[in-house]
Amino acid sequence: MKAIVAVFATILGLNSAFATSEAEVVQNVAQNVILQTYVDFDRDAMDLQGKIQTLSQNRTQENLEAAQHAWKQARWSYEVSEGFLFGPIDSLGIDPMIDSWPLALTEMKQILASNMDLTADNIRGLNTEVQGFHAIEYILFGEGIVTNTRSVTTITEREFAYLAAVGQILTEQTNLLVYAWTQSHDPEDQSTPSYYQILTQPSATNGHYASHKDVVLEFAKGIVVIIAEASGAKLPDATGDDVEDANASLEESPFSWNSIVDYTSNVDSIYNVYTGSYSGVKRGAGLKDLIALQNPALAQQVEDSILMARNLILAIPGPQGLSFGKAIKDVEGRKRIFAAIAHLRQVEALFNQQVIPALEQ
Repeated sequence: MKAIVAVFATILGLNSAFATSEAEVVQNVAQNVILQTYVDFDRDAMDLQGKIQTLSQNRTQENLEAAQHAWKQARWSYEVSEGFLFGPIDSLGIDPMIDSWPLALTEMKQILASNMDLTADNIRGLNTEVQGFHAIEYILFGEGIVTNTRSVTTITEREFAYLAAVGQILTEQTNLLVYAWTQSHDPEDQSTPSYYQILTQPSATNGHYASHKDVVLEFAKGIVVIIAEASGAKLPDATGDDVEDANASLEESPFSWNSIVDYTSNVDSIYNVYTGSYSGVKRGAGLKDLIALQNPALAQQVEDSILMARNLILAIPGPQGLSFGKAIKDVEGRKRIFAAIAHLRQVEALFNQQVIPALEQ
């Protein structure tokens, strides 16, 4: 798939000169941020499935730890894509298939205790809340109450079967996502163009975007969606109004204690689209470059606010190094969580009240 990305780069003639036109922002973000993120996500999901297969065949603690590491890598690759939950990941129902949370743990335990044949075909038709990342997470890491790991000897035969099936389904979905972006956005009608083509070649006959401005606004609204989810659900749902309401089962990745990484990765996805960056490297023009044409101070203020949101989330563990599930039950930890939530809402207001109106002009 990286070869596909390289071909696109050659066709588009993108280089290190950071342009500021809407068209070049669209091309850079579509290729060097979104598509590259999805290609890497697909690669990491396939690596996870390979590690699961190795673990199933050779059930050692070392192979379990390798699969846990692969889960965290694939998880990062997905969470850093949540700033652009539009297009095929939405229209093809991919997002709920891979990332419904919280996990319906009681239902999953009933399935494991049943006589159901735990094949991919059977599990594929079940509720999305017993599939995807968090079903894999539960089996690899355990309950996540006292510790965020488990002994390989405690994984049952049926859990191994379930693990293999949900891992296969996960890679089916990531393969589908890349196919829709690079080949045909509607796999049931292969005459349809790729979503990459739809995004980078807007026109009156495009059917999705009439202009590059429309695409730029899609990018900005995608950012608002994930900020609103982080500040309105991801962080507050588990935290509750007071410590008695705190419920670690409602955090995003409770079994692996990976939630802080999830949330910072979401902020990274915002930063990437806004600045035209990926993996810490600026690849070309982003939304910031367009805002800077009108209001350089605002452009920098927004970037600084995004980075502050990231820092506030990273600060949640505090000097004790608390997991998110423990921070929600700690007085000082809760203060840090609420500070992060409040700042995320300020970033959301910046986009709604200043960034999007500026981009609409």
